[in-house]
Parts: sequence; C-alpha cells; structure tokens
Amino acid sequence: MTSILDTQRSKESYFSEKLHSRSQSVKDATEYAIGHFKSFCKSKWNSSAEDIIEQLNAFTDKDKKEKKLYEILQSFVNYLGGSIQASSVRQVFSKFKPYIAYRADVRLHNEDVKSEIIFSKSLKFTRYGLSFDDVRKLLERASMKKRILYVTLLSSGMRLRECLMLRKRDFDTISLERWLINIPASYTKTGCERKTFISKEASDHLKPILAKLNDNDLVFTKNPDAKKAEIVEDVLFGRVRRYAGLDTKYENGTRKITLHSMRSYFISACEPIHEGFGHALAGHDKYMQSYERYFNKPKQLLDFYLSVEPQLVFFDMEIINKTHTDLEKRIQAQGEEIKSLRAFVRDVYAEQGTKTVWEDELNPSEKANLRKRYELLKAGKDDPTLLV
Repeated sequence: MTSILDTQRSKESYFSEKLHSRSQSVKDATEYAIGHFKSFCKSKWNSSAEDIIEQLNAFTDKDKKEKKLYEILQSFVNYLGGSIQASSVRQVFSKFKPYIAYRADVRLHNEDVKSEIIFSKSLKFTRYGLSFDDVRKLLERASMKKRILYVTLLSSGMRLRECLMLRKRDFDTISLERWLINIPASYTKTGCERKTFISKEASDHLKPILAKLNDNDLVFTKNPDAKKAEIVEDVLFGRVRRYAGLDTKYENGTRKITLHSMRSYFISACEPIHEGFGHALAGHDKYMQSYERYFNKPKQLLDFYLSVEPQLVFFDMEIINKTHTDLEKRIQAQGEEIKSLRAFVRDVYAEQGTKTVWEDELNPSEKANLRKRYELLKAGKDDPTLLV
C-alpha cells in the first residue's frame, strides 16, 4: 500500500522542497547544470535525462546502483571538460551532485566523490586588473544609459544581478551626503541584506531617471526576469568591450574583462584605503561581519566611502578636484597637529635635558634653534619664536 507520505523524487519536488528557500541564482545555477546533463545524455546514449535516471533507479542493489551512478558522473565530468573550462566543470558538478543524489536517493559523501571522480586541473592565470584607462575607454564607448549602469556598478561594488533587481524604493536619496542603496536579502547571492553607496557622479546621472519612476519600478531594466536581463546586459557589454578594443582573452579562451571586473575594480580601489571595506560593501560574508557594526551607522560608513570616492569618479573632474582639496585640507590640518605635538614633546624633553627622537631629522638651522631653546629653558626662560 502506498503511503500518503510518500513523495515522488522528481525535478519539480527537488526545486519546490529542497531549493524552496534558496536564492534565485542557486536555482538558476542548478537548472543550468541539469541542462548540461540533458545534453550529455542525448550525446552519449541518445536518450533523455529522465530515462537515464529511471534506469538508474531500477537497480535494487544499493551498491550496484551507487557504482553505476559514479560511472555516470565520471562520464558526465569528462563530457563537461570538452565544452567548458575546468573551474566551471567543478561549479556545474557542485550544483548537479545534490540534485542527482536526491533523484537517485543515494548519499554522495564528499570523501567518496574525491576518490571516485577525477577532475581536470584548472589552468592558473594571473588575473587581469581593470585599469582607470580601461574604464574610461569602456564608458566612452557605451551609450549614456549603459554608462549610468556601469558607473553605478563601479562605484557601489554590487553584483550585476543585484543592480538589475533594484527598484526606486531601494534608493535613499535624502538621508545622507551620498545616495544610500538598501539591497534586500532576496536580491543578494548570499541571502543577506546589506547597504552600499554610489558616487555623486552616478547619482547626478540617475536623478532625472528616478524622477520619472514610481517607487516599485525597476531602475536599470524593464525585464522583471533578472536572469534574462543579466544575459542581455552581458551581450550588450560584449559589444562595448569590442568597440573599446578590450576584447582580449586568457589562454583558456575566457575573456579578461567582464561586467564582474567592475565589482573587482571597486574592491581593489577600496582596499589600499580601508582594508576589507570594499569586500564588505560588495557582499563578501567574512568582511561584512567585520563591518557589521557600521551597517547600522550609515554616517560612519559614509565617512569610509567618501575617502574612497576619488578613486571611483571617472568623468566629473569637479567632484575629483573638490574631494582632493578636502583631503588635502584634512592632511594639512593633521600635519599642523602633528607639528604642534612634536613641539610640545620637544619642550618636555628639553626640560629634562635629553635628546628628542626627532633631533636627528632636523637640519642645522633647526638644531641650532632647538639648542638655544634648551639653554633658555635651563635658565628659566623661553622664546616660543624659536620653533623647529
């Protein structure tokens, strides 16, 4: 007798039950892996994936069934190696493994997979770092609409899909000196909501666009299907990249510059100024924990961002010059403060008749002034004009 609790292990039940709470990107990646398996089954056996899974489930002996599954998986991995790069093979396999284990009702332990499945080694390349000149070339070749999208990506660290899912209501345009973007958990790859900023250059271009939208309208696309919108943007960026003369590839055939390169550019620009800050705004879990206390204090988060912003402005020289001037004033003020502190410490050392740690750095005139002041202090007098 069949129990009402029995559930047929189908593709539909896997997505509705096992992947119910997972992000759309995980579901899409799983669907992509299953698509490769369908092509593999058609190529190897001229049969459908469902027929192969059905034949696999016909095995009543658990050990024989598991052995046959590993044989199929090894053939599948070999097949993938002929069409996609080695690192991608592992990514596809990582999404397909839990799916086929569910469909076949077999436990695939990681240690067994390591011993049973042989993967090709990935070729290691030095990753190409997008330069400021590269960015300018891309932006100059892009339409104004795409330029706004690209500058938003470059100045925020968002993933492309996250950016394409943004609606007008996700932009806080009034609370702070720079626009704050609240990225809902449902948009993100990690399932964690976060905040980031965009540069004034980006917000100035976006302002007239947002003015025409309702709160629930998408900002950067009209397609509510984020996956399809992402594919379209990849294709369009390919044209921009080609027109800019930047369509170079690694030895394995993958392109050196992609839309993801813009996120990497943002992180690289932030790292020399605030370690981990770029990674945190870009949504890397490890670094988000380090900056977690700041996500509830946007003003402090903004201070970090403003110090990085000059590296994220590409055409608006007025902003660049103003920001650099502000930074120079801060540095000058700090320099005066340091000079004052040094003078104070020298006074203390002079009173004690000992040599300061900076004395060796002074020029002859400064040393002469310092010695005169020593003598005056010893005599109970002082001449503050004898500054070093």
